[in-house]
Amino acid sequence: MSVLFCGLLLLLIFAAGVFLFQYYHNVFVQYFQGNFSMAITTNANGIREIFRSVEDAMDVVCDNENAYITDGRKNVSSIAERIIFTDPREKGFNFSVMVEERNVHEAMLKVLFYSTDIYALLVPEAYPMAVYLEKWHDFENGFFRDTGMEDWDWYQEVVKRGGESYWFADEAAPGKLFGAKLLRYQYFTWQEGYEVKDLGVMVAGIDFAEIENRIDMSEMPERAQLAILDETGNILYTNQEREGLLSGESLISVWKSMAKETDYCDYEGKQYLVQKDGVARGMELLTVIPADDINRMSFHMLWVLPVLLALAFLVGIFFISLLSRTITAPIVRLAGQMEQGIVEPVEEQAFGKDEIGILYRGYNRMQEKIREMLEDVWESAEKQKNAELQLLQAQINPHFVYNTLGTISSHALLCRQETIAKQINRLVQIMRYNTREPNGLVPLEKEIGIIRQYEELQKMSGGGTVCFVYSIAPECQAVLIPKLIIQPLVENCIIHGFDSVREDCRIEICAEIAGQGEIRISVTDNGRGGDMDAVNRYIHGEGQTDSAHDSLGVKNVYDRIRRVYGPAGGLEYSAGPGGGARAIITIRMREEEVE
Repeated sequence: MSVLFCGLLLLLIFAAGVFLFQYYHNVFVQYFQGNFSMAITTNANGIREIFRSVEDAMDVVCDNENAYITDGRKNVSSIAERIIFTDPREKGFNFSVMVEERNVHEAMLKVLFYSTDIYALLVPEAYPMAVYLEKWHDFENGFFRDTGMEDWDWYQEVVKRGGESYWFADEAAPGKLFGAKLLRYQYFTWQEGYEVKDLGVMVAGIDFAEIENRIDMSEMPERAQLAILDETGNILYTNQEREGLLSGESLISVWKSMAKETDYCDYEGKQYLVQKDGVARGMELLTVIPADDINRMSFHMLWVLPVLLALAFLVGIFFISLLSRTITAPIVRLAGQMEQGIVEPVEEQAFGKDEIGILYRGYNRMQEKIREMLEDVWESAEKQKNAELQLLQAQINPHFVYNTLGTISSHALLCRQETIAKQINRLVQIMRYNTREPNGLVPLEKEIGIIRQYEELQKMSGGGTVCFVYSIAPECQAVLIPKLIIQPLVENCIIHGFDSVREDCRIEICAEIAGQGEIRISVTDNGRGGDMDAVNRYIHGEGQTDSAHDSLGVKNVYDRIRRVYGPAGGLEYSAGPGGGARAIITIRMREEEVE
């Protein structure tokens, strides 16, 4: 009886295993099919983008269908106008002008057909202009006559389609696909009414390499086969033909047997997953994946996962049974300690390097951290109190300096030293400007006023040879900027830019609107200049200069601009027009200032 029970149990396990195996096999097959379908769609979109760019370019050239001529007067300037209405035999015609205009249109074609390496417009011989064009051959670029092309099959097909694009391959240019279209031009006159004329045939070629660059095979099986077919089933391109895959005739046979866009097809006893996607007018991308590859990938996943799950399950049971008795009691003991809320370390009771020991040691470190944090909080409170006292003291010091300087200024006036008194007054105004809300924003007009104070102070101090020139746009006057971002640049010009014996020193300060919501402020001198790249590296924090200490103010200006405006603000040095140096500040205005 027990043998029968064991046999029935084994039979039940076997049946359940077969059912689960088949179920998950179907799940994985559907999973891989979905992934392959997404990869195929991505490839189709990439190829479709290439063809669409060519067709859109041909449509742009063919937009002349919507251009009209009324009362015999030309109201458009287009390629069609040049081809149809240009007659070099007319009296007074300037042939050089025609050549120049043709070069302009050829340049336009080159821009339109940027994704191709061959593009040509074939002009009918019926137009007078065609006489002066070369005959087209060997797939060249530009404007040509279409002499003798009536015998070409693709040319006849393009003419027969009458304005619908046509894709083909040509043995004369292997490794390329060509798109062609008959271009037409419609115009209106009061005498004849509407009339349509053939403008010519536009043809453009795409290299297979460009197509392969848009194909991503990373998510596809190694034996995945791609082919591009036209509407009649001709294979224009295929990426590979290997053993076990389909040849040209078998590809066409499978394509014709498809009942839907994605389908399984049988060919010579083998099954293939086939998907077709339209990539251009009358063209389809056919992707073929052997079903054996999908099943192999599914079986690989199906066998690996159960083995890993079984091993993990057995290992888990083993460790759970081994550690359950050693974990419960220490954790309960530790939980009781935590429930009491005592901020003290607990005895580790000689636990080793297992999880319980780590937990106990971690708990003790946490208690130590809490104690250190409490001490840090107390120290921070003391430091904050001292900082507040220092701040109050710092608020008193400027007032003492201002009052002392005011007393010295009054004494200078009593001693009839008016120049010294003015210098002290200018210095006091600059110091008050600097110390009052140093991190605030001020109108540019006010900042320029401080520069003028600094200019007067320089002139009274013996720097009268420096000429200051201001060019401030009216719309920039009220723009808010950080304090003291211009004065250090002016000071840098005087210290580093000029020799002490030079008499034609000049500093120009300009402010203008450079773009939508952007203001540009420049400080330019005609001094001796220097290594501007080294200065830029220094202010960007990438190097040092010979005068790094003196240039600290410039570095400070850059840091404050970046702190206020982020990536929207900057400071760059370059050579000035007169050989000196030019510092350019670029900042972004606020929305209310832009409006």
